[in-house]
Amino acid sequence: MSAKLRERRVRRAAAGGLAGWTACVVLAAGAPAALGQGPGEGTPPATAAPAPTVVVAPRDLRMSLARVIVLRLGCLGPAGGCGGRLEARLARPIEARGRHWAPFVLGRGRFGIGAGLSRFIRFRFYPAGARLVRLAGTIPVTIVARTPQGVFLKTIHVYVSPLQRLP
Repeated sequence: MSAKLRERRVRRAAAGGLAGWTACVVLAAGAPAALGQGPGEGTPPATAAPAPTVVVAPRDLRMSLARVIVLRLGCLGPAGGCGGRLEARLARPIEARGRHWAPFVLGRGRFGIGAGLSRFIRFRFYPAGARLVRLAGTIPVTIVARTPQGVFLKTIHVYVSPLQRLP
């Protein structure tokens, strides 16, 4: 069995696949010699733990009068944590009240979450972003989480109550 195939099966075992779990048990039992390999070839190479991933809850969010939305963020990873900058951008050009709006930054903030945990983050829009939401009623927003491990994107919709819409 090649090292790449063995590594794939171990990864599948970590993801919960039954075939990968069986291979993991065989490898854990010290069966490289039983698989027809020499004593030094059976140990898989040491690999670094996968980097944590930031997850944003996929739901529509309501903006408050104070220009705040409450995001639920999670950090998936074996150890460490996720921390960095959040940025909300208009996802695509829209038209509100006869005026065309090109994508721009609606707000920025910081966040920090431990690995395997989730938190509610209060995120405040800039005044121009809040005005656009009140003009349009609902807008598509791309949440960008920039961390040392990478950039994570999620598109959601932000809306306001009909009573908060601008005339």
